[in-house]
Amino acid sequence: FYENLTTIEIEFMELYDMASLPARLQHLKFIGTNVNDLSFLSTCPLLHHLDLGGSFAEAGEDDDDFEIYSLCNDETISPLSDISPLVILQSLKYLNISCTSVANIQPLAQCPALEEIVMCFTQVSDVSALASLSKLRIVNLEETQVTSVDALKSCKLLQKLRISSTPVSNIDPLRFCERLEILDIRFTMVTRVFPLHSLPFLQKIYVNSVYVDE
Repeated sequence: FYENLTTIEIEFMELYDMASLPARLQHLKFIGTNVNDLSFLSTCPLLHHLDLGGSFAEAGEDDDDFEIYSLCNDETISPLSDISPLVILQSLKYLNISCTSVANIQPLAQCPALEEIVMCFTQVSDVSALASLSKLRIVNLEETQVTSVDALKSCKLLQKLRISSTPVSNIDPLRFCERLEILDIRFTMVTRVFPLHSLPFLQKIYVNSVYVDE
């Protein structure tokens, strides 16, 4: 029966041997584990949902526009830092690397099917790799070191973006994201939201502890 598995979910336990996973696997979740080597994913070319978050909490009442809301501290950060093995996952649509030690997401530029990425509570500062991901719909960058969203202006299908608690100060590039519906800029350096006034589908902008001069 192992060879026919399409879904595996493992939460809060130590893993040592992931040498062989079923080739038909489509959904894989490792929450709160010690996995730091993803080379075993080479046996799962059909994988489309990958959850590697160090820790998480389900979306609360105020966060219903995003699927999950991650909660991290020094004790829950996953040791995972290298995501280069993901380049083989050409069918990958969903990726959660929140609460990990990942800082470099350049390999994601080679995952063209990605539609949703959650990377909150990481050391990621450069998201230029996302510029080539034309199918992106949802991006969560909360509590990262990201300072610019310029790369996202080419993501024409982007619908939901969370950049709360980041050093981002300029959201002008988002005016090119014509499908944008929901934007979270709480606890950022953003002061101008007017450039987004012409976005036809924009429904919600979350603002808190942000000085807006217009």
